[in-house]
Amino acid sequence: MIFSNLIQGNLSTQFLGQHIEYYHFTNSTNEDLWELAIDNKAKNGSLVITDDQRKGKGRGNNYWFSCPGQNLTFSFLLKPKLSLKKMGLISLLVGIGICDGIKYFNNLNCTLKWPNDIFLDNKKLGGILIESKEINKKKYLCVGIGININSHLSQFPDNIQKSSISLISKTKQPIQRETILASILNNIESEYLKFENIVEKWLQYCNHINADISFNYGNESIFGKFIGINSNGYAKLKINDEIQIFPGGELIL
Repeated sequence: MIFSNLIQGNLSTQFLGQHIEYYHFTNSTNEDLWELAIDNKAKNGSLVITDDQRKGKGRGNNYWFSCPGQNLTFSFLLKPKLSLKKMGLISLLVGIGICDGIKYFNNLNCTLKWPNDIFLDNKKLGGILIESKEINKKKYLCVGIGININSHLSQFPDNIQKSSISLISKTKQPIQRETILASILNNIESEYLKFENIVEKWLQYCNHINADISFNYGNESIFGKFIGINSNGYAKLKINDEIQIFPGGELIL
């Protein structure tokens, strides 16, 4: 069970996580948060968290697997008053905050894979999914996050065991989920309120700068070298000595 008061007792945020809805189980914390927002029951920074997410969403048609009672699966609401350009950087900003929060909590060095994956020791630790909606003529963002904390590899489906990792595999002892979540939220809000040098900070965490990669964009499979991101957070690939910009896509290392 997740204890909301333990999360909030370790927060130093102004708004993020100050209102928490806990569900013992649910299909999707993103869906739950949207329902609260539509019913005008969610504030800026409201957070929905569950011990057991049964139909977690990933990018595209993917789903997010999480072992019940052992990891972090949560979503929070943002009501940003930002330009479209800045809103496109929020996924990168959230990734930075997660890495900073984990580093602050237990000194582990996570890395980032464009556009929204959290890695540790070159294996996937977590992911970010951001959805947007207009409600009553106002723009809302739902930031969904899944992070493997205390689950063991033997509990993962066979097809992702070799490519996944949990924090416990490094710490060798269980981690209190509430306190590490508070550390992550503190760092995400800090980056959000400053909103500066996001591209530069993200590049410091990127685990595939100048790497040869394959890239799925629409129905195309593209091969090239990942050389960075532009000021909008779009991928910059060098393909046949030409630099091309991609706003989205799936990167395969």
